[in-house]
Amino acid sequence: MYRNAPSLRGVMLLHFSPHTILLIRTLISLSLGCALLYIILLLVSGWPVESDQLKPFECSERAAIQGIHGALYQLDTIAAVSIGLAWISSPQWLLNRQVSLTLDASHELCGRLMGLFFVCSHVISAHAMQIRSHSDLAIAAETRAVLCIFILSAQIWSQIAYTKDWSGKHWIGISLFSTWTVIAVMYRLYLWTFMKSPLYQTQDRDLREVPKKPSDVPSLEEVSQQIDGT
Repeated sequence: MYRNAPSLRGVMLLHFSPHTILLIRTLISLSLGCALLYIILLLVSGWPVESDQLKPFECSERAAIQGIHGALYQLDTIAAVSIGLAWISSPQWLLNRQVSLTLDASHELCGRLMGLFFVCSHVISAHAMQIRSHSDLAIAAETRAVLCIFILSAQIWSQIAYTKDWSGKHWIGISLFSTWTVIAVMYRLYLWTFMKSPLYQTQDRDLREVPKKPSDVPSLEEVSQQIDGT
């Protein structure tokens, strides 16, 4: 690996026509615009969550989840998918902006694998919106917090161990994961504090107690007993 590697912009100017470069930049701008549009639409709609067939004692819990909880989990899903797809589709473009080394196929492979893991991790928040209890929501929040802490720790370690190999734009990635980590940890601490309150203890007990529904249809054991009796 060598220093003073050519930037992606220089490679594009060398190998692509002006029309192709304009098309690539337009596609990148449109992708970022679509992600921003989804966030705006979710803000306008109020972070709706499907709540069909809810029991009366579940309404208050679902209303709370539709608030700040819904905002955080859906934003987490958007961030995981957007960042993951960016690393899958353009690992060299992202790495060339952050390092001063010549990249090879191994760097591209690692970048795509990291993007794949990001996209897969979106299921944590996507399915958390159907969870009814704060104690179960805490598991999803804790999972995201652990992932962010490990990634941020690796970024800080590499920044210290290979200071000369990073460009001045590497702070963007560290700032992003620092913000993501702080939000995940603070949200997990909030859930931990809330679960200690008497209000939560009452709500969680009601949510986990499933009322028994009477049924007029006899079971198989009852039918067999009736047959044996006759």
